[in-house]
Amino acid sequence: MLKFKEKTNDFVLKIHWNLNEINSIAKLDDKLKQTSSTGSTVNNSMPTIELTFKNDLNMSNNEANNDEQRKLVWLCENQQERNDFLDTLWKLSDQYLKIKEKPKFLNYQFESKQN
Repeated sequence: MLKFKEKTNDFVLKIHWNLNEINSIAKLDDKLKQTSSTGSTVNNSMPTIELTFKNDLNMSNNEANNDEQRKLVWLCENQQERNDFLDTLWKLSDQYLKIKEKPKFLNYQFESKQN
């Protein structure tokens, strides 16, 4: 996650995670209801990614039981951006992580992945 600093017009790293801290990555197509200029309701598909993180052993019991703290949903600009990001995460995890450390990819098929 980045934070914008208005004084310097720069982006600063606010929060980051290591790839091996991610338990699962899910491709989602959330429906967003919007009102059109004519007043009718339109459902638009919003490409999103949900990242679920592994439980941290250093967390208190209250924090460990709170699922909301361990999930992050990212709204993408478009489906191509989301698919490119998922492909990159999969390639990096395949190249650098052991089998036990790799995140599970849900609802997404990779072209280069062997079934």
